[in-house]
Amino acid sequence: MSGSSRSRPRWWSSSPIRAVAAWYGRQIEQDTASGAQLRPRFGTPSDVPAIVDEEVAAAWPARMLLSAMCHLTDADVDVMFPALLAALVTLEPDAKIFYHNVTVARLTEAARARWEEFLMTTAVGKRYYDDMLNEVDARAEARGEARGEARGEARSVLLVLESRGVSVPAALRERILATVDAGQLDLWLRHAATATTVEDVVQD
Repeated sequence: MSGSSRSRPRWWSSSPIRAVAAWYGRQIEQDTASGAQLRPRFGTPSDVPAIVDEEVAAAWPARMLLSAMCHLTDADVDVMFPALLAALVTLEPDAKIFYHNVTVARLTEAARARWEEFLMTTAVGKRYYDDMLNEVDARAEARGEARGEARGEARSVLLVLESRGVSVPAALRERILATVDAGQLDLWLRHAATATTVEDVVQD
């Protein structure tokens, strides 16, 4: 199928996505050059049913999360909140944070405020809210500690070079101080003990 503007319908940039999906489907069905008999199905968010059953959501969290992502802007998105919570609480911490960000964090400001109010109405919601805050805080603290340790090791690299009289240009100094890879910094520290130039230390 040609990608030129002549092959594009007039409604290309402004029609509803259902019309776009239908147009693509017709183009593929009409393609006789390959000899294949194709009957494509193009789905749109409105083709995905809104799941509101908590048991279904808990049993099939991936299905629930897809459903939620397709209906985040619905005026009645609130009816999905109990099922969305039921799906989210089944996930491991990493997955929970990721899917929270691609669902809850993408709600409108008003809907997100209603979601937070909803969480406070149930014991499960309160535990979920507390767990999310604790997990985010723990990760932030761990990142802060890691950055602090990396900063200290970077300063050690510079201190060794300085004690040995090796000049370090400002750009390379900033590069060393900005590095957070502990393994890389450890390697640079080893090089700094014998290097005659800073380029010998940070060589790739």
